Amino acid sequence: MAASLIKNLYYSPNGDRWSLCRDVAGKLVVSHQPSDASGGHASETAVELFLSFGGHGPEYQALRDALAELGQSALANERRGELRAEVTDRLSRALGEAVARSWSALPQDIQQKLFEAAVMAHGEAIRQELAVYLHGKHDRTNDVRQTRAGPEPDSLGA
Repeated sequence: MAASLIKNLYYSPNGDRWSLCRDVAGKLVVSHQPSDASGGHASETAVELFLSFGGHGPEYQALRDALAELGQSALANERRGELRAEVTDRLSRALGEAVARSWSALPQDIQQKLFEAAVMAHGEAIRQELAVYLHGKHDRTNDVRQTRAGPEPDSLGA
């Protein structure tokens, strides 16, 4: 348990203490140092696991506050389904890339719904550019383009 201290979280009346630390692998962990009176063993628990216990004690609230201060509010708010804007953007981009890669395999009615939803979300100005982009992602149009890009016979008929 060679973790570096980031912030002391909470000292209980019985002498137990909780701290937010970074372990040797760089991951955030909660370090619990029990008092001699409580007789427990020192432990380090990954932040995600610690939060998954769903505790409501002061050590949990102190952890959520510390994570928010560190810009780790996605972890602190995960249980409520809230995500930071940069996480939402990253996930939306990943989903969009997956849709683009799978475009030609999607049924035409789904393609149309996704296309119209994108235009509604970002305005009519993207309609033409998006149509051209998606046209290039479709297997049928890619096959035609690759056929046209093939070598032309030379004037000697070779």
